[in-house]
Parts: sequence; structure tokens; C-alpha cells
Amino acid sequence: MDRVAPATAARATAYSVVVPTVGRPELARTLRPLLSGGPHAPAEVVVVDDRPAPQGPPAGAEADGVTLLRSGGRGPACARDVGWRRTRTPWVVFLDDDVLPGDDWTAELAADLAACHDGVGGVQGRIEVPPPAGRRPTDAERGTLALATARWITADMAYRRAALEAADGFDRRFKRAYREDTDLALRVLDVGYELRAGTRRSVHPMVRDSRLMRSVAAQAGNADDALMRRLHGPRWRERVGEPPGRLRRHVLTTAALAGAAAAGAAFATGAAFAAARSIRARGAPAAAPRRAPALPPAPRARKRAGAGPAGLPVPVPRRRSGAAPLRRPFSGPDPAAPRGRTFVGVPRPGVRHAPGAVAAPLGDSSGRRGFALRPRPVAAGARARWIAAASVAAPAPGPDRAARACGAAALALGALWLAATAEFAWRRIAPGPRDPAEIARMAVTSALIPPAACAQRLVGEWRHRGARPHGARPVKAVLFDRDGTLVHDVPYNCDPDRVRPTPHARAALDRVRAAGLRLGVVSNQSGVARGLITPDELAAVNAAVEARLGPFDVWRVCTHGEDGGCACRKPRPGLIHEAASDLGVAPHECAVIGDIGADVDAARAAGARPILVPGPATRAEEVAAAPETAARLTSAVRRVLRGGTR
Repeated sequence: MDRVAPATAARATAYSVVVPTVGRPELARTLRPLLSGGPHAPAEVVVVDDRPAPQGPPAGAEADGVTLLRSGGRGPACARDVGWRRTRTPWVVFLDDDVLPGDDWTAELAADLAACHDGVGGVQGRIEVPPPAGRRPTDAERGTLALATARWITADMAYRRAALEAADGFDRRFKRAYREDTDLALRVLDVGYELRAGTRRSVHPMVRDSRLMRSVAAQAGNADDALMRRLHGPRWRERVGEPPGRLRRHVLTTAALAGAAAAGAAFATGAAFAAARSIRARGAPAAAPRRAPALPPAPRARKRAGAGPAGLPVPVPRRRSGAAPLRRPFSGPDPAAPRGRTFVGVPRPGVRHAPGAVAAPLGDSSGRRGFALRPRPVAAGARARWIAAASVAAPAPGPDRAARACGAAALALGALWLAATAEFAWRRIAPGPRDPAEIARMAVTSALIPPAACAQRLVGEWRHRGARPHGARPVKAVLFDRDGTLVHDVPYNCDPDRVRPTPHARAALDRVRAAGLRLGVVSNQSGVARGLITPDELAAVNAAVEARLGPFDVWRVCTHGEDGGCACRKPRPGLIHEAASDLGVAPHECAVIGDIGADVDAARAAGARPILVPGPATRAEEVAAAPETAARLTSAVRRVLRGGTR
């Protein structure tokens, strides 16, 4: 068996350390073992400041041997991606800014890397989280304790550079410190590398976060889970050994809550309508109607009448043989009667008659006898008083059957929601300290988490509805010209106050950042060679551009004159080659957006995709010669993101 020379082995296990930071005070302690020297010290330590608006370097990052970069607050995935692409060693180790490596960490890391064969793409360190002393951990502390058993997290993870390049680094669409490391691990596995656990150990301090809404805010990670499902399929959790989440139960709980609210609203609406009908039916109080005096029967009816009350005869109609029995008279209004009159007697078919009319026998042409209704004038207000009295005596209408069914459904769904919420709250309370503050916090947040999780998942599904696998897009970086494209052209500008962004510039850049593409600026600045601009003034103007438009991953500026004969001044391709190399992409994976023909010619010479956005300085022949044009910067970016043809 051939032995590897020590120098060759040392070169093969050379590594750099990348630490993204948001300014935590533990950063100085994290860097201390890395900067102590020794035979196993890292070749380079890169700290990436991910604060949106930093005021000076983070504490500890100003030490000798530290390379400080900025990522502009675009999240840990972007910060780590910026950091590892600036290194050149065969291995890159990622550490969190609150992880504390031991004094022997560098030697243990060197042993882990030396034990890896060529098929190993990554080695994970062991994270130790000290539990709280004398009590059970809270919900927030259990989240920190889970780091000790999580797989492939970048709190302490070493990757082979070849594996990072094959997987195309971190996916910048993950904006939070959540799932970006799992996504990278799955892609490294997909390209054929192996991941293993090492022996080195680091300590992660316990996070004591007692904010009430901490767990509710953490549900934003459900949007990242939607992106993971789009990229790796619905069974991605099984590949990383992670148990299923509670999203389905959260959906059931939220549906029960929404259904109970909807059914309760329907019941309340039905009850309100019933109350309104009752109020309208009752109206204003009215006096009881006076009974109309009885009239004596007609003379022909009196012959067949028997004795009635008060000595008045009661008409008894004769029934002929075979004829249908006479129906019992009833009262009701007669719509055909004159206004202000009422009738009583035998009802006409389909007509209701009110009391107050006189029944008289009447014969027809067939010889049959019956009763006819003879109108009797009544006072005009009698009918209204009778209706008012009847309405007062009638019972108030209640909710109809549909409203009562909605009320029952609201009670049932409300009970289901309460049971599901209680079960979820107990699962969180049982392993904790069970003190009053923790119980109250769990009870409140357990009611809020299910709808928050569902809402964030819907947002993620919509936002990433057209997401394609990382690295599958033909364009991975977008390079912009500065003057006339991103900012208004001020010849030989040396004053930062005169920097004015062009319309749609910030919107276009934000769309590129949101899509996870790398971003750079390539610009000719011959004013430095002419002596019209100093290098410091050029840096100040570029800083003003970043302050107004956000951070860029790379700046490449040619300061030579037109007659300098350099290879970088556009329309030569040097700037694009340098920018692509710094971004870790090939020139043909870049799109170059500019406003003049020199930008188009430089992109063509480098093999990149040119897009011309005409401006005041664009000539007509340049527009005609451009292979692709767009009216606005946002339109050009939209074409890049949609993968439109050249």
C-alpha cells in the first residue's frame, strides 16, 4: 500500500472556516481557537457580516487573520455562499457565530478530514448543548437541545469544495436560518457524495428566549418547508431522518376553528333576522278589536232556524241528498271586498274572510241552496286593530331550522377545536417545567400556532409555486452596468450625493435577490486613469450605490483609459470573466444587462447572455444590433428569471 507524503496529506486536508454573523457577542469566543495558530490552524478565517446596516465591524472580526465580508442582511444561506466562494482550500468548514469550539477542535477537525476518502463530501461535528440545571427545559430550550441530534446542520459542518461546486453551493431562496443546511445536504447526496459524522465536538450555549410570540414567529419556517417539498418531493423528511411535522393536525385544528366561526356567524345572522321579523310583526301597541254585533238571519233562513243565544235564530242550511256536506264557515280577509269592509260566512275557494259579514241563503239556477256573503260596512280602523291584536297574541318567531343547524354545527366544531388545541398544548406543557408562566405561554401560543402555520404554508406554496431545482436554471448570476443602467449617468462622478438610481432599478435588483441568483456590477471608470476621480472617491460613490440599491456580491471596475490596452475594459470580456470567477459560475451562466453597445459586445465576447435596456445614451444602431432588448430593467430581469430565449 502506497503511503501519502505528509505534505501532500496536509495540502489535501487544508481548510478554511466561514462564520456568518449577525453581531452576537459570542463571536470573539468562537474565533479564539481558530486564530491561536498551531499545525492544524485553518488557512483562512472568513467572517461574513449579515447585518443589514452594520455600524463598524462585529466584535472579534477586527482581529488579525480574519477576512471580513458583507452580505447585506440577506440571510445565512447567502452569507455562507458569499463566504465559501471567496476561499480556495479543498475543504470549507461552516461554524455558527454562537458555537464554541474547544481548544483541541482544530486537531480533531484535521483528524476528521484525514479519515475521509474521496467519496466523502461532508463531515459533521458533534454539537453539545448543556441542559438547564435542576429543572426541565422550557419549549424554547428544547428547540436548542434538538441541535444535538439534528443531522447535517451547518452549526459545525465541513464540506469538500468539490461537493460544494457540484451542488452549486447554498440556495439563496432560503432567507432564514432554517432548512438551508438540509437543502444543501440533500443536494450533495444527490450528486453522489457521502456524508458522515465526525468526532470533533463543539458546545452550543443554551438559548433562553422567553418572548411570548417566539414560537408563533417561528412558524414562518413553514414557507421554507413548502420550498423543500417543491425541490425534494413530499418525502424529504424521511431522507434526513426527521419525524413528520404537525401540519396536518394544524390544518384540522384551523379548519375546525374556521368552521365554528362561520357556523356561529350564520346562526347569529339567522337569530338577528328572526328578531327583526318579530319586531316588525309586533309593531305599535293597539287596542283590542270590538266584536261586531250579530244580525238576525234573513227571512227565508228564519223559517228553518232554531233557537240561538239571546233568542236569535241560527240559520241551519238544508243539505240535499247526495250533495257534499257544507264546509264549516271560517273567517279571513276578502281581497275582492271594498276597502274598509269585512265579511263572514262560507268561504269561497281560495279566499279567506274576516268576521263582520252576514250570511244569507241564496239559491242558484239549479235549485241548490247555500249562503252568500253580504257585505257590511265596518269602520276603517277595525281591520288594522284586529291585525295588530292578532300579532300581539301570536308567539315571536325564532330562528329557522337552518339557523338552529348552524348553531349545533358551531358547538360541535368549537368542541373539536378546543380538544385539538388542548391536546397540542399538553404535548408542549408535559415535558416542560410546568410553572405558571410556561403554562400560560403554552396555552396562548398553542391556540395561535395552528392558524399561523397554515397561513405561512399557504404563503410559501404561492411564493414558490414555480420553483425549479437549485442550479437547474441556465442563468445563475446577473451582472449590471452601473452608469446609465443602475444609476443616472453623471460623467466622472466623484460626489456620492449625486448618485440617483434609475427607475425600476431597486425593484429589479430585489427580484434577482429574491430568486437566489448571484449579483454583481461590471463598470468602466476611466476617470481614475484621467485623474478626474481618485480611488477613494470611486469607492465612496460605489458605497453610495449600495446604500441606495442594496448589497452586491461582487464589484468589478476597470479604471484604465481607452488607450490603456487592458483586457478588462468593456467591450473586452475581462470584467465579466473576473466577476464570474468570483461568483463561482461560468461566464455562460451569467446574464449581462447594460444600456450601451459596449455592454452587449463584452457579454458576447465572454459567452454570457446580453440584454440591452435602451437609455438616453443608447444609439439606434446599438438597439438594432442587440440580440435581446427590454424596455425596463424589471422586464429584463423577468426574462432572465423565466428562462426566456436569447
